[in-house]
Amino acid sequence: MKIIVVNNPAAKNGGALTILKEFLGKIYSLKCNRKFYIIVSLEELKKYETDKVKIIVIEKQGFKDRILWDNLRLKKFLKNKNIMPSLLISLQNTGVNIDKKIPQFIYFHQSLSITNLKWNLFHKEERIYWMYKNIYPFFIRQYLKKANKIIVQTEWVKKAFLEKFNYSEKNMVLMKPSINRIDIANINMIDKQKYRIFYPASPFMYKNHKIVIKALGDLLQERNELSEKIECIFTFLKGENKELDELIKKYNLENIIKLIGKVNYEKVLEWYKSSDLLVFPSYLETFGLPLIEAQDFNLKILSVDEKYAREVTESYKNVEYINKNDLDKWKNQILKNLID
Repeated sequence: MKIIVVNNPAAKNGGALTILKEFLGKIYSLKCNRKFYIIVSLEELKKYETDKVKIIVIEKQGFKDRILWDNLRLKKFLKNKNIMPSLLISLQNTGVNIDKKIPQFIYFHQSLSITNLKWNLFHKEERIYWMYKNIYPFFIRQYLKKANKIIVQTEWVKKAFLEKFNYSEKNMVLMKPSINRIDIANINMIDKQKYRIFYPASPFMYKNHKIVIKALGDLLQERNELSEKIECIFTFLKGENKELDELIKKYNLENIIKLIGKVNYEKVLEWYKSSDLLVFPSYLETFGLPLIEAQDFNLKILSVDEKYAREVTESYKNVEYINKNDLDKWKNQILKNLID
């Protein structure tokens, strides 16, 4: 029986974990003569284990630990466990140091390293983005020649990767995530008395919550009577981003913007069903999963005008695109949807 090793201890949350779970879900029902060894760092993923899928849980890795794992420890680990893979799949953007005779596929989904955006190393909030933009590409290039295939989610990522790393197009595979259709009828509604705007995103700088906060602040300063008719849902908690907390306070939006924290997938679906408008001003994504999910609910979308957004919503009619910095347009389009 052929053995496939999947390396992904870096997936702990967010999009990376979603991709890993999607992958596990696919091989769970796969009928083939293969044995999968999936290396992860979350004990909860043990539930995906079957007679053909072995979940190996290792300790969570910091940046230095991951470098050591990819370069030295993984190869030694496989040898000690007497695991002889016929294929290695990396779901965490970079290749690993293994025998060159073993084919290696890399699933690449890290837009920070291929964007043209610039970050300031000396700005605390931007430092991590600067690292991904300027340092992380070294680790992508490190074992790129060993990679037989690079798999990407979108056409824009494929083009950007080819340009950034001067890689051979014949070895690249475009594989859009296969999102299961949502059975809306079985999803609960969340009670509401106001027009509801929803934005499911972590409070990272590039998620661009600021433009939504400022747009709502300006709108309600001009039309104060609307404050009793509108609410906006963000999926983080007070204290996670002090700059956003201060901005919400500055515009007196504490009763308008509700910070509900991270919620599980089932609850996110309930918020989609119970909302009137999805805003998605994030200017740095590989795919933008909420843009896909919202379409199943026929939800009106105000989206940032970026390549990824146009690609994943190209066949959807209920979407408007707005420049990431066009405050007046964000404000006016929110108002237009509110009063229509």
